Amino acid sequence: MYRNYYLFARQVRFLNEKLSGKTVVDCFTHRKDELVLNFEDSFLRIGISPSLPYLLNYEPHNIKEAKFRVFDELHGMKVKNISILPYDKIVNIRLGQYLLQAVFFGRSSNVHLFDESGQWCAAFKKSEAIPIVSPPKTSPPPPEVLAGSLSAAGSIPEKIEVSRYLSELSIGLNRLLAQEICLRAGISTGKPLADLTNDERDKLQISLKETIERLNLGNSAFLYGDVSGGLHLSTMEILQWRHLPCEKFDLLNVAWIKYVNEFQQHFQLRKIKQRCLTALDKHEEYLRKTLSRIADKEQLLQRKAEAERNGNLLLTNLNTILPGSSKVTLTNIFSPQQEKVEISLNPAKSIQENARKYFERYKDVETKAGQLEIKKDSIRNLIIKHKKLRADFEKIKSLKQARQFEKRLIDRHLIQSAGSEISASADIQSAFNRVLLDKKWEVFIGRNAKNNDLLTFRFAKKHDLWLHAQGVPGSHVVVKLPVKDQLPPKEVIEQAAAIAAFNSNAKNSNLVPVNYTFVRFVRKPRKAPPGTVVISREKTVFVKPLKII
Repeated sequence: MYRNYYLFARQVRFLNEKLSGKTVVDCFTHRKDELVLNFEDSFLRIGISPSLPYLLNYEPHNIKEAKFRVFDELHGMKVKNISILPYDKIVNIRLGQYLLQAVFFGRSSNVHLFDESGQWCAAFKKSEAIPIVSPPKTSPPPPEVLAGSLSAAGSIPEKIEVSRYLSELSIGLNRLLAQEICLRAGISTGKPLADLTNDERDKLQISLKETIERLNLGNSAFLYGDVSGGLHLSTMEILQWRHLPCEKFDLLNVAWIKYVNEFQQHFQLRKIKQRCLTALDKHEEYLRKTLSRIADKEQLLQRKAEAERNGNLLLTNLNTILPGSSKVTLTNIFSPQQEKVEISLNPAKSIQENARKYFERYKDVETKAGQLEIKKDSIRNLIIKHKKLRADFEKIKSLKQARQFEKRLIDRHLIQSAGSEISASADIQSAFNRVLLDKKWEVFIGRNAKNNDLLTFRFAKKHDLWLHAQGVPGSHVVVKLPVKDQLPPKEVIEQAAAIAAFNSNAKNSNLVPVNYTFVRFVRKPRKAPPGTVVISREKTVFVKPLKII
């Protein structure tokens, strides 16, 4: 029903009575696809979006957005009359010696200004000069004529279906109205006209006339809601929608205003939800791929055996390999199959140095396996949190909830937003790098100096454990303690310290001193640069830097 000719025709009659004689004091736009005529005591808002056209009278109110003035010629002009072209969605607003013509359909949607001679002056949206649109000399018959032809059996194509006959061979009727006319007449929409009895033709004729009367008469309107949260606007009761929630209005203008507001909110809701869903899917795919790429201990042992084989083959064939080669293919003399093996080389290094590189690559398998297990546990923990986040997404029902959820994703860096900062109420744990140690202890790592301050002074609790490499710049590291002052096992503290060592300027050292203390013993000196702190009651542990993230 929305965007139907009869809805526009009724609104035009209302606006003609309401605004005739009113003087334009301003003409401007403050949002895409909307032109506003400002009168002494009201606004006329003309929306020309193909998906949401409207022609509405509003009470005066403050507009916060920037306003851009258009059609300066209309300032001080009085409305002579407002009319609509018969069975078309083209509205003429006569203002003094000017004609403002609003076109409400398809790509041609626009508002054009013509002078008293019919000469094109300007357009609201960029456009070439066009002539004034006038009613066509020939067109399909209006519904009133169509109703009369139903009784003349020989004047209509008998093979066509009833609903198609009504909607396609007449102007002003759409498919929904055609179906409604058939329903009220008790006739199947797909029934051929040739199969109609005389009694059915009479009923169809009566239903058509009564429907046109309902569309034309009165000022009331109806808003129907559907299960998806959308709305349907109609100037008459629709039997096909009787199962839907319905709100009746005494004035179409009021109903239309609510429809536009709800439509825009519903559109924004769908837009934000789609953006959030795309971000969730993308992040879930990233976590899944990351987890699948992390090798297990068996794979490491296999890689170690292959690396040692490559090193031994290089030394065995030391005198046959040309210096400066980037790769070489050798026979695997250590295998019964004697298969060929291709080995990559660093051409800038000697064959002995290349062999040593292969021997050293997996010399500490146990340590590497432990690091990979920490990575796996950390990714699995993120996947659990991601599932909870998706569950929260499924609960979104309103625009407010959608915007709050979108802010959560922005705070988690899952959605980019130019110039966005972590909000005071945000779930800011996602602002930091994090790992899971011993399948229980969450460790958070600052990304930079400002992020360090955020971690230590906004996110961490006073009883959490705080770590930092001694005497060098680096990340603040926080171990979350579920129970106040209950320290994790020594091995976990050493692993967290090793992570702090790697995320510092001492990451290339063999042994690094790392201080740790409770967060309550960490303070920021007055006017100190970001990341700078003073600690007390600290303890020190010496560790080898550990790369996890």
